[in-house]
Amino acid sequence: MSVIKLSSCTIQGMYAPEVHVEVDISSGLPSFTIVGMPDTSIRESRTRVRSAIINSGFEFPSGCITVNLSPADIPKQSSRFDLAIALGILIASEQITPSESFMKQQFTKLLFIGELSLTGVIQPVQSSLIMAFSHRRRQKDAILVLPKENIPQASLVDNLNLVGVSHLNDIAQQLHHNTLELSDHCFQHQSERPTSLCYSDIRGQNIAVKAMEICASGGHSILLSGTPGVGKSMLAQRLPTILPNLSNEDFLEVQAIHSLSLQTKPLDYLRPPFRSPHHSTSAVALIGGGVTIRPGEISLAHHGTLFLDELPEFPRNALEALREPLETGEIHISRSKMQLSFPARFQLVATMNPCPCGYFGSKTKTCRCRPEQVQKYKQKISGPFLDRIDLLLNLHTPKDTWHDLPRAETSDAIRERVLACRTKQIHRQSCLNAQLPNQHPALELDTPTKNHFSQLCRHFNWSMRTAERLLRIARTISDIHNHAFIQTDDLNEALSFRGDI
Repeated sequence: MSVIKLSSCTIQGMYAPEVHVEVDISSGLPSFTIVGMPDTSIRESRTRVRSAIINSGFEFPSGCITVNLSPADIPKQSSRFDLAIALGILIASEQITPSESFMKQQFTKLLFIGELSLTGVIQPVQSSLIMAFSHRRRQKDAILVLPKENIPQASLVDNLNLVGVSHLNDIAQQLHHNTLELSDHCFQHQSERPTSLCYSDIRGQNIAVKAMEICASGGHSILLSGTPGVGKSMLAQRLPTILPNLSNEDFLEVQAIHSLSLQTKPLDYLRPPFRSPHHSTSAVALIGGGVTIRPGEISLAHHGTLFLDELPEFPRNALEALREPLETGEIHISRSKMQLSFPARFQLVATMNPCPCGYFGSKTKTCRCRPEQVQKYKQKISGPFLDRIDLLLNLHTPKDTWHDLPRAETSDAIRERVLACRTKQIHRQSCLNAQLPNQHPALELDTPTKNHFSQLCRHFNWSMRTAERLLRIARTISDIHNHAFIQTDDLNEALSFRGDI
């Protein structure tokens, strides 16, 4: 029989380029060769495929079997090619005989994905959502054949036909009889998970709660500094409670990123992700990479929050690596064999103590640090990194006792205002204020406000980046106050949230 050609795919970052699996069986000494830049897991598939075919009741051909994965210049990895290789061998050896018309009409639409066990059971694979997205973009009326366990995630993609299989015999019989059993599974969003966290738990930090509302409304980043126990972590951990649900498009993108990670389970609800890595996290774990390039914490926090507690304790190179994604919303990772990009539009919330002992400037406890220790501690965070953080806020311990302090507003009340403010921004400029271009009309000032802003820039000697960020914060504040244009009071309020850390 002529060379059999089936389609599968490999993963390159957020994309799944198509890979053609060509199978040829010729006379000669028995051999089984896979070419086309396969890695170790693909070369090992020879053993899995052989056992799966035999244990599924078929005969393994005794001729010279050559499997070519093309194009050859694309690095290929993972065991997801097992199913396509096994089916190609069975068709080439005429143990499965689909009609010529079926092969011409359907095989161009089919994409086969699945790892085989030695008994022929088809095991689930990672990143099925990315493969489903890519196949739908490439092919009209696309059909994806994949393990049944991957159907729920792949069903998130609209206008894509899915065939879920659990054993090699299942799909072999369907192809042999020129039929495909399409799945009718529909993904069901789960209801929002209840949380016990609420901003009303916080007392005596109304200004800080207001700062968190500004961050949530405009997508801004913030650094909170203060003595231990002042409420920095409480404020940061409650930010997700005032963020609106993800849109369907953003939800799918977050799901796709999480499907690439070995350490995390894909999200099953519409809430934005919240990532809180430990301060001992390496730069690779934070930004992504590794031998097999995978997304890091900043990409797993895409469309959500990245909480860095005890910011100066993080490795300096890890923090410096955040400068690019804070500006561009994506991270580029280069290796000798490939260059990949991952989205990283996260909202940074960081906390820190003012000194190593934590009590510099405290009115209740005496700081034990020498001046040079305090300076060295603050120098762990570089100026260019601080310049990329929108809000810098120093928290102070309230004078009154905890029980006498008023509670902050509930998260539900704040969340309603945040949703209204974000809706206004999306309608006006199709993005949040934190992503506004510098010359956008929404940032224009009238003459008195422009003169006041110029005076502030000269007085504080701001860099251009700092001035632009302050203007975006003022735009968010003006949206909260329902001002059509940025006013002088909005600028002054924005300035109050740009403290000296």
